[in-house]
Amino acid sequence: MRLTIDDINAIGFDVLLRLGDPPVPVPEPVAGLLLALRGQRTNMRTATNRDAPGCSPAAAPASH
Repeated sequence: MRLTIDDINAIGFDVLLRLGDPPVPVPEPVAGLLLALRGQRTNMRTATNRDAPGCSPAAAPASH
């Protein structure tokens, strides 16, 4: 399974992670870490496509 930024949702004060159906709530401090990952993704700065939705550190997330 690949985690993408679309799998991390903030609704009000709740952070939901879609690992299946329905998405599951994520408690702090993991929720804050997921939101930071979604917003920054520093590992994607060197990738050829900065707008890629993947959260994987690999330039090609399917290659893990």
